[in-house]
Amino acid sequence: MLLIDETKTHEIYTRAVTPAWDSKECNCDEPSRFRHNTFYANIGYSCIVSKFYMPLDATGHPKRGIDWMAGYDWMTESGFGAGLMYSGYKSSYSLSDIDFAVKLAYIAPQFVMKQRFRQWSIEEKLGIGYFNYRESVKGSGSVSASGVGYNFLLGTEYHVSDLIGIGANIGYVSGSLPEDKFGNSNDEDGSTGIFRLHFNVGLRFHF
Repeated sequence: MLLIDETKTHEIYTRAVTPAWDSKECNCDEPSRFRHNTFYANIGYSCIVSKFYMPLDATGHPKRGIDWMAGYDWMTESGFGAGLMYSGYKSSYSLSDIDFAVKLAYIAPQFVMKQRFRQWSIEEKLGIGYFNYRESVKGSGSVSASGVGYNFLLGTEYHVSDLIGIGANIGYVSGSLPEDKFGNSNDEDGSTGIFRLHFNVGLRFHF
């Protein structure tokens, strides 16, 4: 007769009926809502909605042009984070058969918030940083002015996968220049400012 100790029998039975998915033996943590690192690149259309004075005989549309944006975000799992964004703008106008290029540049740290809804997410960004305005003529040099700028952005993203997304955003960049070198006084007190709306689409890379 085979004698089996009662304690061992109970231990064998307990192991046999314990499910393989017991929480003590597996990692059942839910995946993160957001990956910590995101690089993005956008391109689109932008328009200057503040006053922009030109000579009467000038032609062109310096208040409408190409807009591009690139940056990096670091996020927590809960959807709060920080980042760094660069935004550029380019347009042109002509005067007496001379072509002038108008360029705006803005770079600033960002406070970032994101919300995830299955394959979609929404993001909000707010920042303050460096703003630069430049006018140039090919072969004849350029003039520029720099000041403080700030921005706000509202965007949405469709997550093609955990690593890649397609996004679109709308927002604005505003810059205040210390002096009016270009005859673009926007306020009655003579202060100079440029307010630009942008509409962009682009790619997101998460890791």
